Amino acid sequence: MATDKIQIGLRVPDDLRAKIQEAASARGVAVNKEISARLERSFSEEMTVSADGSAELYSILRVVAAAMDTAGPMAAIMSTLNPEAGKDWINNSLAYEQAIKAALSVLEAFRPQTATVPHASMPDTVSTLGVEMATGILEEAATGQTRTVGPTEIARAGRLHAGLGALAERIQRFDARKPENDPGPITIRAMHGVPARLTKAAPKKGKRK
Repeated sequence: MATDKIQIGLRVPDDLRAKIQEAASARGVAVNKEISARLERSFSEEMTVSADGSAELYSILRVVAAAMDTAGPMAAIMSTLNPEAGKDWINNSLAYEQAIKAALSVLEAFRPQTATVPHASMPDTVSTLGVEMATGILEEAATGQTRTVGPTEIARAGRLHAGLGALAERIQRFDARKPENDPGPITIRAMHGVPARLTKAAPKKGKRK
């Protein structure tokens, strides 16, 4: 059902107006539609963060981003003695390394001070959970596709891939659609009370026929 539309006055700086016009042209839509789509998406993302209880996570990630965005440019300038190098620090390997260290320092600072006592039945595979999940997320970011059929995961994969733009080329080694990158069959294992997660299936013994 169509919704009523109202006209609102909006004043924006010239540089922001230019960005909006450029984005609208790239998508082949009117400026009004581009503005409306971006506003709607901002509310949708805000609701997602609030609904899934990740507000604290995003607060930490903002601190991480600020640290990286400070360390990266400075390291790029210092390593090249070029004041302009800071604008492209993400393509400077030395600067990127310092940005990683800045991010890790922030994450370590937020580490819980109280140790969690594991359940007696905790599986050993929990020790590799982080790497497995990260691999799955990188695959989604590299391809814009997901191995699951849930609408949340599908939307996430598309959002991650689109947000990376040209940077997605750096992680093409996680594109399992390419034979040289295929990690093998993926199965879903679920424990009672624990959300299902993707893991690599155990290799079958014996020769293939």
